[in-house]
Amino acid sequence: MKKRRLLTAILISSTFAITAEAQTHEINVAEVINKTYNGYETNSDGGAITNSIASTIKDSIFTNNKALNYGAGGAIDINTSSDAVTEVINSTFDNNYSSYSGGAICQRRYSGPLNITGGSYTNNSAAYEGGALWLGNKSSIASSIDNVLFEGNSTESTNWADRFTTTDDGGGGAIFIGSAANVQISNSTFNKNISNTVGGAVALRNDSINDGRNSLSISNSEFSGNQAAIDGGAVASFIDFSLSNSTISDNTAGRNGGAIYIHTKSEGANGSNFDNLVISGNTADNQGGGIYSTAIGNVTVNNSTIDGNSAVNQGGGIFNTVSTMHVNNSIISNNTAEYGGGIFNNTGAELTIGENTLFTGNQAGRGGALYNYADGILTVEDNIIFSNNAATKAAGGAIQNFGSAKLGNNLVFENNKAVWG
Repeated sequence: MKKRRLLTAILISSTFAITAEAQTHEINVAEVINKTYNGYETNSDGGAITNSIASTIKDSIFTNNKALNYGAGGAIDINTSSDAVTEVINSTFDNNYSSYSGGAICQRRYSGPLNITGGSYTNNSAAYEGGALWLGNKSSIASSIDNVLFEGNSTESTNWADRFTTTDDGGGGAIFIGSAANVQISNSTFNKNISNTVGGAVALRNDSINDGRNSLSISNSEFSGNQAAIDGGAVASFIDFSLSNSTISDNTAGRNGGAIYIHTKSEGANGSNFDNLVISGNTADNQGGGIYSTAIGNVTVNNSTIDGNSAVNQGGGIFNTVSTMHVNNSIISNNTAEYGGGIFNNTGAELTIGENTLFTGNQAGRGGALYNYADGILTVEDNIIFSNNAATKAAGGAIQNFGSAKLGNNLVFENNKAVWG
């Protein structure tokens, strides 16, 4: 009898476990304070919550929630009017999933600002864009992300049909930004996020809907160990953006732009500005171990250190094509590639090396520090130092030039080496 009662208890417990159902999502929740949403699931948008009203979410936990059947926002879907503000404060989002976009949160087109302060977004995933966040507001007020950890988020899709159409076709292992969204990121950490297309951590897309009206600025942040299967190990952007006072290290791209990939089809008003950065230890399987730029317009690198990056083919530190690029008061060191260990300047591109820039310890088969390709335009201003750079297969320990080159005064060339020339 004891054995029979024990067996009955086991069978009842087993039956209960099998028939337990996931909780369904909540609609229009104005305030969420110190609450846990675990295992919520829906066959539409917003695994745990879907909101069309302003809301405040604080000190809460969202885990294991799912938006299935092409649902957006694995934990939360935001679809508000443009004047409704959503605040997410010191909350945790872990292992949420969207079968469309925004593994943790989706902010729909035309929604009001989303402000995220503190908290962590870890191990979230989306089938297409934005492993943690999909941001698409069309508000004149910027959305903001401050003091947030993004780690281990990912996107699944390998589809990358056309980056300049209205199709949002993959990208942004942690964050995807599109649809005229205006986003400011500060004091945040992006670690080991993965995109199966572009933008291991962040992807910023252009399309005919927003026509380049979206914008992004990043400051005082760290990107480490992020991966993109195609372009932009840390960040891939298809409009101009700004990045300052940040460190980008040990990121990888399966094609171009181990750290940063920028590709624009029209000239922005302000261009792209990269200031006071440390870009180190990044790798690209093709071009631009640190930075890959094919931007129509100006790209400026100021007061930065680009060190120890590598590319299999051209531009261990920087690959510049089409763009008008200025590199000022920076250190380009210990980068490697087959052509242009420090910088490769491609046909039709303009590259100006500003005063007080140092090239040291770079190495390539050809053009240890700089390689200026046919019809490239190179200007080296005054007081530039080239030291200990090497061309291991041919000429140009410091510079190999096949285009137009103008050299300034007080240039220092010391201990550069080449096989010949």
